[in-house]
Amino acid sequence: MDSFISAEFHKTMHFKISRHYHDYHQIIFVTGGKASFQTSNGILYSESGNLNIINHLTEHSIIESSVDYERFVLKINPALHNLTNIYQRIFTLMFSLSLTVNHTLDIKNYFDDFLKLFNLLIEESESKKQFKDEMMSLLFSELLLKIYRIFPDIFETIDEKHFDVIGKIQRDFEISPEKEYSLAELAKKYNLSSSTLSHTFKKITGTSVMNYLNYCRIDKAKQYLTNTDMLLSEIVEICGFTDF
Repeated sequence: MDSFISAEFHKTMHFKISRHYHDYHQIIFVTGGKASFQTSNGILYSESGNLNIINHLTEHSIIESSVDYERFVLKINPALHNLTNIYQRIFTLMFSLSLTVNHTLDIKNYFDDFLKLFNLLIEESESKKQFKDEMMSLLFSELLLKIYRIFPDIFETIDEKHFDVIGKIQRDFEISPEKEYSLAELAKKYNLSSSTLSHTFKKITGTSVMNYLNYCRIDKAKQYLTNTDMLLSEIVEICGFTDF
């Protein structure tokens, strides 16, 4: 993806999609019918009035969908987001937790509000107006804030003292997963004890520091396997793995 975010609408007949992954986060707003997804966290069921939050590091497949299945799909580039302040924290927490927990959010009571917002995202995504990216960012920020207000329990760690440090470590891992990292060195870099860093990281992301690093390394390996003719042994080395 070259832009920060794009929006699409799909209406399809009954179909299945085999196991796959994307290099972007997804928010899927189902507006008709239903579908079921197989993810590493189990089966995710979705129907009209649901939002599905899917981390770009998560493989998934569509097991089945109904003949009237229709949905909006937001594709969000994790490397190019330009959110600030509270929106950045909502974004980080929502997609971090979706890596380890299936997030299907029921917004049936707010269906019309979300439908209006997603239609605006589609309209802006397809336009060639000035300041298009800025408007998309504003609309996406509004979406994040709506989710935050409706589902406050998801974001209970948003005021965690070391939240920003965890976000920096996540970005380091996603940008340069091939580097050597250790819990002790990361703790020293950010003036934390190893136990504090370990506990806080898992509290915010739902997984351990090294597990998250491995997710990022595997993601990079998938990109090389998909887009190059490199040998597996070369990919293992360039992605930071020490064990073939």
